[in-house]
Amino acid sequence: MADPPDQPLDLDAHVLSPGEATQVPASLALPAVTLGGQEYMVAPAPTPATIDISVGTTGRTFRLRLEGELVGVCWRCVTETRTAFSMDSWEYQHDGRAPDQDEEGLDCAYLDADLLDVARWAQDAIIEGLPNTIVCRRDCAGICSGCGTNLNTGTCSCEGPRPDPRWAGLAELADRLKDSS
Repeated sequence: MADPPDQPLDLDAHVLSPGEATQVPASLALPAVTLGGQEYMVAPAPTPATIDISVGTTGRTFRLRLEGELVGVCWRCVTETRTAFSMDSWEYQHDGRAPDQDEEGLDCAYLDADLLDVARWAQDAIIEGLPNTIVCRRDCAGICSGCGTNLNTGTCSCEGPRPDPRWAGLAELADRLKDSS
């Protein structure tokens, strides 16, 4: 049975002793992700996920797995694109039973009392796992900066981009260096 998609996972419903583990299927209603000023929707909606919970002698380990796509615009040609993601993320919550071990920095940021905010964790993990740019394909040619033609589907008759006049001094220096060699 999947947990309600808009509710944190209540760990009180999954009481485990050290050495025990359980797997919890979930259905996550993930909010849109904003990247580079563009909004991307997560598909499918809701997104199926699996949460593994295991208890050790000093704390609990959580594992979140899900797959899907971000649907939005290509950063180069501004056409709709779908970027697949597959995430497998781990979190640990120290329970304080071993005071001699310094594990303070390992605490799960998504846990509040016994409520695990799986949707926020999933959104953060998806963003961390995405490529630096969202493009429709690796060799996307983008759009012409002069006329706006999508260079993946056609060509334009523009003369090409004009050089920025602020770089004129460097261009002159490059010409002088070229002539002196």
